[in-house]
Amino acid sequence: MAKKKKAVKKKVSKKKHIKHKAPKKKQTTHAVIQKEPPKQQDITLDSGKEVLQIAMVEAPEITVSEPEPILPQKASEPKSTTEWKPKKKIRKGTSPDKYFILCNGRRLKNVKELADIMEEIEDHVFNHHVTHDRNDFAKWINDVFEDIELAQKLANVKDKKHVQFIIYKHITNKLW
Repeated sequence: MAKKKKAVKKKVSKKKHIKHKAPKKKQTTHAVIQKEPPKQQDITLDSGKEVLQIAMVEAPEITVSEPEPILPQKASEPKSTTEWKPKKKIRKGTSPDKYFILCNGRRLKNVKELADIMEEIEDHVFNHHVTHDRNDFAKWINDVFEDIELAQKLANVKDKKHVQFIIYKHITNKLW
């Protein structure tokens, strides 16, 4: 017995996906997609014994147009002119060539170590680095950690406990 093959109708459709990347300037854009109706094309294959009729559907053409970019909203409060640098700089420390070396040879890696040492630092060591004319600690914080705000707060401080208090307060405010 010979099997009879029936005509097969098959619809084929292809979908195209468009990915749209937002610009680097934190501006959001949305693509508008307009589709045209699909076109249908019938194909008949005749091999003598069999007849296949296939309906081919072409993928619709897609037109993409970009509307005006949506700009981010402005904050209600103006940003501070002395923006703080990343938090990790205060906690992490710096490279060995930028350590603060006290006159007694002790090395400080970061701002927290500076605050911690204020409890046990000898008066003559503190007075060597903090004088009427200069404050080596404020200069180090400004130059190495680029924390201008903290450096300005420490510039005129001449007391160990006050230096420690200002540093701890600054660190706490930045972490919260």
